[in-house]
Amino acid sequence: TQPFLLPFQVSRSHFANHYHCDPWASPQSVFVIRDWQGVKTEADFVSTLRVFRRRIYSAGGQVSCGGIGEVCTREDFRRKGLVRRLFHEVEKSMEEEDLELLSLHSSQMVAVYQSMGFRSVPLPIVGRRFEVQAARSQGQTEKQAIIHAADLENDALVDELIKVHHSFHNGRFEGVVVRDRKQYWSVWMKSCMEDSGFWLERVADVKADGQDTGHGEKSGDKRKHKCPNVSAFFTMKTDKKGQGFYVADFFAAESEVRLDGGKNSFEALLQYALRQRGVDSASVKMPKVCADEMKGLICETDEGFFSEVDEGFMYQLKSGDLGIQDKVQDHKHLFWPIDGF
Repeated sequence: TQPFLLPFQVSRSHFANHYHCDPWASPQSVFVIRDWQGVKTEADFVSTLRVFRRRIYSAGGQVSCGGIGEVCTREDFRRKGLVRRLFHEVEKSMEEEDLELLSLHSSQMVAVYQSMGFRSVPLPIVGRRFEVQAARSQGQTEKQAIIHAADLENDALVDELIKVHHSFHNGRFEGVVVRDRKQYWSVWMKSCMEDSGFWLERVADVKADGQDTGHGEKSGDKRKHKCPNVSAFFTMKTDKKGQGFYVADFFAAESEVRLDGGKNSFEALLQYALRQRGVDSASVKMPKVCADEMKGLICETDEGFFSEVDEGFMYQLKSGDLGIQDKVQDHKHLFWPIDGF
């Protein structure tokens, strides 16, 4: 049970979903401050935060990381240093929990977290307007692509997704959450992804039932996959800050990366996802470090091009901030929204 959730202006389900969908969740990861007079009640909880235990890719390897989330203080107890007290307790627990660094994202309290020893690692974002191509038949291709809705309860599929996700991110990017536990995919990812997840399969000289997606791909193939051949994975979400979408996750197999950085598979999946949303064109944004791998995907001369830098990603090493660039380098920094907490 989590009675401390009630006083805050966020629904109980928000916290409950995060907790019960997290394979690494534990009561010891929740820190609270109470203020009571005599009999304890739910209303006594005045400040709280939670540490999301994760591992992230870093410097060609992996490091243990405590993601800070669900930071809440009751309005009448704000500006009393309660969050600092909570972070002090978290820092003391890092040794016991064997956490090498802490991470968080903030859009409004960057200066406050900097004063507590956190350092920003920027995440440049780029985007442009994409015109949606009508589905059309292009005939049988040498290596056809079939797009499937992602069934994350399929163990064989998840096994393959874990492998491709690792090969795409390991050594190439830093800051990405390691997803090597099936439950993370079948519960956490599924709850965050809703119906927006798709994977692409390359097949040679195979005719499949379904609708052509406009890139020489077919969709809706109902064949059972005992050993899925995952060439790429993609999910996107609606950008609540404006009109358009953001890429919440993308990765591709090494064969796709060697070909064109994964550009062809990305465009096929994006076009299919946009058609599923029923739009003719849309503004889509994504992390620049990933877009740069796919030469020509997003250029300054493109219609609707825009760029911004998210300074809200912050990290703190157990030993201090002096070596943070050795763990998460600016030019390799990447975080996918689907892993957000």
